[in-house]
Amino acid sequence: MCTSCDHVSISYNSCRNRHCPKCQSVAKQRWIKQREAELLVVPYFHVVFTFPSEFNALALSNPKEVYTALFQASWQTIQTFAVDPKHLGAKTGMTAVSHTWGQTLNLHPHLHCIVPGGGINDKGEWVLPKKSSKRSTHQQKYLYPKRAMSIVFRAKFMACLRKQIVIPQPIAK
Repeated sequence: MCTSCDHVSISYNSCRNRHCPKCQSVAKQRWIKQREAELLVVPYFHVVFTFPSEFNALALSNPKEVYTALFQASWQTIQTFAVDPKHLGAKTGMTAVSHTWGQTLNLHPHLHCIVPGGGINDKGEWVLPKKSSKRSTHQQKYLYPKRAMSIVFRAKFMACLRKQIVIPQPIAK
């Protein structure tokens, strides 16, 4: 407070809390710049993996096993399409974030994955996906065929889930 005019100006002490906008704004901007420097100059694709709501009870009773299967099956699916010469023919990467609830706060386990639109081939070269006859690689809406990925993911998810949890097989009559 100014002793001449009684003007008050608040200046907080540093609380060092990572959520404090005053204390951490510089650190946050520095962190963002560092992450931006790590990005590849390629298109990225947002891929979401989920499973039917019929598995929700299983996810509640066996969360570690179900979420492990979800992560494993998602990564295996991306790898399967990436190494296939028909699609990419290279090794790729993926960053995944697990969400357990939907927008209406209902149980809806799913993964949001960011996958680069390319990969490294056996020669160590960066390659882009094979061009679609309809669009250029940069205009493709999906990195790999959506329907085919769905089928592969479903099979891989069930295989991973069966390894994590003993699921009884239907008895043939």
